[in-house]
Amino acid sequence: MITERNKKIKSFKTIFFQGLGVLIALLVISFLIVSNWRIRQQRTEFDRKIELLEKEIKVLEQEIYRKKQGLLRLEDEDYLERIARERFHLAKPGEHKVIILPPDSEEVKEVQTKKEKNFWQKILYSIRNFFQ
Repeated sequence: MITERNKKIKSFKTIFFQGLGVLIALLVISFLIVSNWRIRQQRTEFDRKIELLEKEIKVLEQEIYRKKQGLLRLEDEDYLERIARERFHLAKPGEHKVIILPPDSEEVKEVQTKKEKNFWQKILYSIRNFFQ
């Protein structure tokens, strides 16, 4: 009887420790799977950020290139002269600059009223002028 009882206790201990070992192994494996999943998510997020930053770098490089081209154009005297004439209305010594201003709004109204009008428009215009 004692030997049977010892065998039952030993078999219970071995089953318990084997079950505990399997449980620990499952916990470790599940922990590793979850960690791997999180790392994969972070990697995809970092890949997206890298793509965005690479696009931003390309845009900035293009902007730098355009600005360098603009600086090279500023060294050209003909370009500077043309810009000075267009933007600041400058002239060389001995030249006279003529600026034509747009007509005033009153002049535009007069021209519009002088256009041919039909009979009813002439009557309405004369009535408006009478009451003003």
